[in-house]
Amino acid sequence: MSSNLSSNDIIVLKWILRRSREGEEVIQSTIPGKIKLSSKLVSKVLNKLEKMGLIERTPTMYNKRKTYIVKPNVETATKVLREIGEDFISLEDVIKEIINIPCVKCPQTERCYEGGFYDPAFCPLLGEYIENKINNYNKNSQ
Repeated sequence: MSSNLSSNDIIVLKWILRRSREGEEVIQSTIPGKIKLSSKLVSKVLNKLEKMGLIERTPTMYNKRKTYIVKPNVETATKVLREIGEDFISLEDVIKEIINIPCVKCPQTERCYEGGFYDPAFCPLLGEYIENKINNYNKNSQ
């Protein structure tokens, strides 16, 4: 399945996965302007990705015109990209993720340990961070 992906297919799929990961709703008519490909090419790519089961499109109205909301099938798309040696997460994305972990900025990190006064199992900031990650994951994989 993955050997059928062209470089444009990969570019579009990775872009959709990144936007979805950030919680953005992807509108098909906005994609060409964002990734600098023609709308005709993007439409062909999305048709192909949908037939392969890598994305789903739902009709909608945007700026008084018919278009689609594009959602990736995250697990399938990620698996296919990994099979061909691609990853949709950039180094910049990884660094942003690390910086957002509350423990990175916490002034009590050196005194934080299991069973101590500052215990990660009872940290409200860490708990909220993990809960948000789980909610975003569940929302994006529906």
